[in-house]
Amino acid sequence: MSAFIKRERRMEIYQYAIEQKYRFFSYADAMLLNKGLTYINTNIL
Repeated sequence: MSAFIKRERRMEIYQYAIEQKYRFFSYADAMLLNKGLTYINTNIL
């Protein structure tokens, strides 16, 4: 997320997520965004 938006906007998004009681999970230091991927089987994780 940090690579795509400014810090101020990112903080607004995080604040909204916290207010909505979203859960944050950190599994690594990076995230892969794959435009062609439409489904992830979470049962294999």
